[in-house]
Amino acid sequence: MRRIVLALLIFSFGVSVKVNAQALSCTEQLQAAQTAFDAGKIQEVDKILRIKGSCFMSKDESALTPEEKFQGYRLLTLTYLQMDEIDKADDMMLLMLGANPEYQVNPAVDPTEFINLYNTWRTKPIFKGGLMGGANTAFFQNTTRWDVFDEPNHLTPTLGSQFGGVMEFDITDIINKESTEKDKFLITTELFFSSKKLTRTKGDEFTFMEDQTIVFTHSSLDLRALFNYNLVKKPGFQLFATLGGSMDWLLINDVQAVAGSVEASGGETVESTKKDIGIMYKNFSGAVLGGSSLRIKVGRPWLVLDIRYHYYFTDPFIPENRFSMPEINIDNGGMIPSSGYLSYYSANLGVLVPVFKHVKKKTNSYDE
Repeated sequence: MRRIVLALLIFSFGVSVKVNAQALSCTEQLQAAQTAFDAGKIQEVDKILRIKGSCFMSKDESALTPEEKFQGYRLLTLTYLQMDEIDKADDMMLLMLGANPEYQVNPAVDPTEFINLYNTWRTKPIFKGGLMGGANTAFFQNTTRWDVFDEPNHLTPTLGSQFGGVMEFDITDIINKESTEKDKFLITTELFFSSKKLTRTKGDEFTFMEDQTIVFTHSSLDLRALFNYNLVKKPGFQLFATLGGSMDWLLINDVQAVAGSVEASGGETVESTKKDIGIMYKNFSGAVLGGSSLRIKVGRPWLVLDIRYHYYFTDPFIPENRFSMPEINIDNGGMIPSSGYLSYYSANLGVLVPVFKHVKKKTNSYDE
């Protein structure tokens, strides 16, 4: 009822109406301002929304919903543009973008002067950040055998894991300065902890074991850089082809021998032994990786699924150090790894959240 009376006053008298902002709810203030704007009473919009006691003048804006903040500051931006008060319009647009950082203009409904002002602001996120984690399966191609057995080296892929943090940067406008697209080309940096595992089961004539299960664990801190190209242009859906490299710092490299039945002792179980064999490995290893990344937008965050293949182009093993641990190099010769190349597949799930910082473009101005 109060909104109807207010509208009648504005339409009927065509004079400035002093609204008792404290007597109206925030929603009613916004509705009254919109009614005045639609009626061409742009001076009234400023008086309704910027008067002392208005929700938009309060230091505590908790009474406003995010959508009400956005609509109110957008309305004020349009109002000040019509009043040719560009500085005030600029201030209101900054508040508008703060309320809805992902807002994009619509040429079908937004006035030209509004679009021109919008284009003077950097509206892309400065980066996306988030956390990811998942599983991996490793493979090993041996080039030189260093243990005391003659039979082929049977290393079975075993499920491993990884998790870490991600930062992503849109470089579309760097590659193509004329482009208005977003997220066409991305650079991604990652810092991951990854643990790769391989299992070997074999007989051991030296310790009289019928079966010996040996688990090799290679854990590292991986610093990755990747280039991403967006293959699909659909709102809220992205599919990237990914290619990059990784430099991995060895943290843990151990071997665990789990003994089965022992003939000499009548089938008794032998306790497992676990040895750190990091001294046999290089501290750093390099890898190339490629794959795909699927993104689905849920509100502001993006849900991410990455599928990748990693290939180490350097042999991490140091052959001359293979005799540095006497306790495993003879009696447990099967615990000595071979020289070769490690590779693995990985699948990660995670969330990326865009981070915004709206600043003026250096090369664009409203007057241009």
